Amino acid sequence: MIFLKALRHILTLVVVLLCLAVAFAAWSVRIQPVEAGNLVLGWFAFPYLWLALLVIVVVTFAFRSWFAWGVSLIVAICTWPTASQVVDVPMPKAELPEGGKCVKLLTYNVHGFGYSSEMSLEHVRDSLESFFAGSDADIICLQEAPPMMIMVAGKPGARLLKSYPYCTALRKEFGGQLIMSRHPICCVYEPLEEATHLDKIGTSKVADIYIDGDTIRLINVHLASLGLTTGEIEAVGGGHDMTDERLATANSALDKLAHAFRERQDEVEKLIKVVEASPHPTIVCGDFNDTPVSNTYYSLTHTKKSLNDSRRPRRLGLARTYRGHLPPLRIDYVLTSDEVATADYAEHDLPLSDHKAVSVSFALRK
Repeated sequence: MIFLKALRHILTLVVVLLCLAVAFAAWSVRIQPVEAGNLVLGWFAFPYLWLALLVIVVVTFAFRSWFAWGVSLIVAICTWPTASQVVDVPMPKAELPEGGKCVKLLTYNVHGFGYSSEMSLEHVRDSLESFFAGSDADIICLQEAPPMMIMVAGKPGARLLKSYPYCTALRKEFGGQLIMSRHPICCVYEPLEEATHLDKIGTSKVADIYIDGDTIRLINVHLASLGLTTGEIEAVGGGHDMTDERLATANSALDKLAHAFRERQDEVEKLIKVVEASPHPTIVCGDFNDTPVSNTYYSLTHTKKSLNDSRRPRRLGLARTYRGHLPPLRIDYVLTSDEVATADYAEHDLPLSDHKAVSVSFALRK
C-alpha cells in the first residue's frame, strides 16, 4: 500500500513537470530568441512532449488518478492549437471561391541539385523537368537553385525553364532563389536591401505577378540555415552510444541551433515589414528553417497583415517537410494573406533533395 501511494505521488510529480514543460514550450514562441537563449531548443522537443502528455492522459485515466488526469487533459486541450501545427490530423478538403482564377504554386528547396550522390546533375535536372511538367504548376519558387540554373533563367532554350517565360533570380555563391512563372512578373523587389534582401545568410526574392487583371505579391524566402554538419546531425539524431566525442559534437550542434534562431529573428523582422507594406494580396513561401513551434512562425502568422498557413493534412502523423536525418521537421511553408484562398495542399516526397516540394492551389477572394 505504501509503495502504491509513493508511486502515485511520483506519477503526479511527473505529470506536473511534463505539463509545465508542454505549456511553457507552447507559450514561449512569443519570446524572441535573443531573449530566450537556449530555451528555444524546447521548441524542437514540443511535438514529443505533447505526445508524451497524451500517453499520460491515458495512463492516469487507467490508474484513476483523477487529479493528474484532469491536469494533463486540460493542458493537452489548451495547447492543441500549437500541437495541431506539428501533429497532423486529417482535415476536410478546402474549396476555392467560385469565379476566381485558380493558380497552382509550387515551392521547393532543390539543395543545389547535389543531395543524392547516386544521381548526376543531368539526371537530377531531367527528373526535375519531368516533375515540374507533371505538377502543372503555374508558378514555381525554388530555393538553393544551383548557379548554372540561375545563369540561364529566362534565356531562350533553357530546357528546365521552357514552360515558364517569366523568371527572376537571386544569385548566391552556392545557389540562390528562382521564381518561374507562366504569368507576367511586372515588378521585382530585390535591389532595396533594407526591404527585401534579408541577410547575408538568409535571402528573399520579392516579385509582383500579374494574373488576369489582378496583382499578387510573392515572396520567395530562404531563412538562415541551421548549418549542421553530417557529424552533428548524426550526433543529435540518436542511434549511437553517447561517447564523449559524440556529446561534444551534439553540444556544438545545439549551439548552432540557438545561434540560427537568433539570426532568423533579425531576418523575420525585416520580412514582416515587407509583408505589412504590401499593397497587394501576399504569399510568402519557401524554406523557413524553423518549425511551426517557433518565434519565426508565430511572428509571421501574427502580423498586422495576417498570414494564414495553407497546410491541410490528409493523414495522421507528425508533420514533416524535411527529408534529412534529423527527427521529423516541418520547415517549408506557403503562407497567404486573407485575400488569398487556398486548396489542394500537397507535399511531394522526391529523392532529389533533403526537402519535400510543397504545392497549393489558390485564388483571390473578390
